[in-house]
Amino acid sequence: METIIELYDSDPVMNYISPCALKPKNVVYLCEKHSFRKNHIRTVRSFYKLRKQKINAVMYKNKGSVNDYLRSFEEIYRNFPGCCIDVTGGEDTALVAAGMFTCIQKDARLISYDQRKNRFSNIYNCIEVDKLRFQEKFRISELIAMSGALVTGHGHFNPGSLTGEALADIDKIWKIYLDNLFTWHKNVQYLQAVSKLHSGSLHVEASMLSPSSVGRFEKPQRKIMQELGDAGIIKNLSFTAGSIVFGYKNDNIRRCLTDVGMCLELFVYKTALEADFFDDVSISVIIDWNGRIAEPNDTTNEIDVMLTKGLTPVFISCKTGIPSTASLNEVHTLATRLGGSFAKPVLATMNNLKETAPSLCNRAAELGVTLIELDDLVDGRLEGILRKLV
Repeated sequence: METIIELYDSDPVMNYISPCALKPKNVVYLCEKHSFRKNHIRTVRSFYKLRKQKINAVMYKNKGSVNDYLRSFEEIYRNFPGCCIDVTGGEDTALVAAGMFTCIQKDARLISYDQRKNRFSNIYNCIEVDKLRFQEKFRISELIAMSGALVTGHGHFNPGSLTGEALADIDKIWKIYLDNLFTWHKNVQYLQAVSKLHSGSLHVEASMLSPSSVGRFEKPQRKIMQELGDAGIIKNLSFTAGSIVFGYKNDNIRRCLTDVGMCLELFVYKTALEADFFDDVSISVIIDWNGRIAEPNDTTNEIDVMLTKGLTPVFISCKTGIPSTASLNEVHTLATRLGGSFAKPVLATMNNLKETAPSLCNRAAELGVTLIELDDLVDGRLEGILRKLV
């Protein structure tokens, strides 16, 4: 296919479905002036560059009336004869005008993508795409780039460091975590306190009582520490009169054991990664909403775990405590803004919210946020829930 006309849509994914699948030489984006932003064409071109797809992307704009759209279609058709109009997205006025244009220009062509059936439809004069299935895969960075945002790196963990032995260690820590669920946070508070005294070092030698940031003294949970030592997660553990000595196996272990939420985040990441089902899986994903690094007043967010499958990005927020309504709103907003209508927001928690916070469950249902609760995690349902989302 030589040229596709895309009716520019506020839902970012809609603007790329046909060009990515059909791979035309040219894509002409048609946008109404009132919704046109200077960064639109930059966003489009940055996306194709990131995807390494050679495509000539141009943008036309008009005032948004049916007649304006008809004039635009006529101009584009003169410049790109035989072009095909994609009516998957776009404003209602644009869709009406596209239909009218096929009555004026008899060799005009119309196509559409059906998300439910995952296939293209020949609306008019384009039999070659009829029932063609969408089979493209996307990296997380590419789906984020569709919205004009940019993945700038990773926070607590770099996925490149979480392979082989590191993944096996996650399983060991997760088991100890579940066996000591109600005392784990106390041990984390102690390790946070003593690790501040050994900044940058994996070796710890400290008093059994250590002052915390909230003004009270913390002490290690001997059972947890002993189990971590037996599992090889910490090394050379010894208790003497009033003191403890040990070494973290590596920096990732130290980060995991000194942040109460890291066990859940790592377990969700590992489960999704080892499912061998998703197109891309990542952890601690830092996103710049403006799409440019180091701009003044940048808005950035860190997504605990992200997955992609086809056109669907999954945004997962991990909370060990009972989540707040603000937490639900946040993951919903991030998914909607950065992933559009295809995105799936998820909140994973170490609680059974149907029992402890039923009103929160109702609010999650209203927002379309999938909840993953403690029983889902313990009973092995996590992978199945993630698969069904996409």
